[in-house]
Amino acid sequence: MPLVNVVGFLSKNDLFDSATYITELTYNRLQKVTANPNAFYGVGYAACATNKMMDGCATREYWGLALQFEPKWYQVWSGVDLSLPMFLQTGLKGNSPLVFGGWEGNGSYSLGLTGRHVEKILAEPAI
Repeated sequence: MPLVNVVGFLSKNDLFDSATYITELTYNRLQKVTANPNAFYGVGYAACATNKMMDGCATREYWGLALQFEPKWYQVWSGVDLSLPMFLQTGLKGNSPLVFGGWEGNGSYSLGLTGRHVEKILAEPAI
């Protein structure tokens, strides 16, 4: 579940014409296992034989962070605007008890380049 979200806009400076940013801090906490506790793959439960977070066992708490930043440059060429969307998501502490919730030290990132010509043609190659 998202804990804190921040959305913002930065105006023109020496590096870009404008930019947007989004940040999200995520927190999950396991309150209790209500059914089949022997099947729950978490620290302190039978299914997690090693009882180690590093083996993928869920922990009671999980913290994650996601960051997105997109600077924009207007009229780089006649009728062409460019932007450089960047994204980073990572698990800060613990392994989430939720499916696909996140794992400590694991995450993803992306970097792209977007060109818009007279706001009619869109090209977005991404890495």
